[in-house]
Amino acid sequence: MIRGMSHDAACRTWIRGAAFLKERTVSLSSERVLNPGECFSFNEDATTQALLNQATEWLQYARGLSQLLADLVHEADSLDCARLSLGLEALGELTHLGVLCAAEANARMCWDRAAVARLTRDPHAAE
Repeated sequence: MIRGMSHDAACRTWIRGAAFLKERTVSLSSERVLNPGECFSFNEDATTQALLNQATEWLQYARGLSQLLADLVHEADSLDCARLSLGLEALGELTHLGVLCAAEANARMCWDRAAVARLTRDPHAAE
């Protein structure tokens, strides 16, 4: 059991959490890096730092869900494959969002470096 919860209560809590995570497509932090209502579309005003923070946040959610799934599997007398499957899909999506945010941050850093290098070679290029 999960610290002080019955198996049924833990499953209900987990299912509500998984449904909540599946419905969320926007950033959970104060600074939005994903455009609301658009899946995997990044806000152009988001900074590289905000994207990296968001990647860390999504990956921490994935870590927490994986620990919850591990607890449920270790503690369960029998496994409900449908619920476990839903949890594993959610884990995959959270990880995927973290990777997408990190990749977008990396791409923006590369473009920023290229722009700075271009300006230092040819100061009149910005005109």
